[in-house]
Amino acid sequence: IARHGLRIMNPDGDGDVVDMYVRRPGGQRVAFLQVRMTSKPPARNGLPTISLRRYRNGKANNFKRGDFHFIVGFCPTNRECYVYSYDEVSHLRNSVTISDDAAGAWAKVLEWLDEQPVAASGTSRRVSASRRRASRKTSSPKRLAA
Repeated sequence: IARHGLRIMNPDGDGDVVDMYVRRPGGQRVAFLQVRMTSKPPARNGLPTISLRRYRNGKANNFKRGDFHFIVGFCPTNRECYVYSYDEVSHLRNSVTISDDAAGAWAKVLEWLDEQPVAASGTSRRVSASRRRASRKTSSPKRLAA
């Protein structure tokens, strides 16, 4: 992440779904990253997978839109990161199998960060307190018109 000149911010509170926030210096957009270790399949042959489930109080839950923009799986065997956008994995339930296309695919994050922010379409969206704090830390204060 640092090789691409991104600023890294960690969540402020426990229990936040996001593992890491990243943005370009001076950029307006903040990407929410969920970071996981890859795991070997139960049969021990085949490609490693990245879990798409989170566990809280002993219960497995699926991620929802807004929980992350990108999920990154680190494979300790080859020391490679596999990057997937939420949209690439939203149709899957339990895990995603790593692929060559996702290996080191930080360009997805960089392109997303470079896009212009989309104006709200009148729908309200709940944002956690730690995400609001991260957003305030990374954006310049705006003055309200009198």
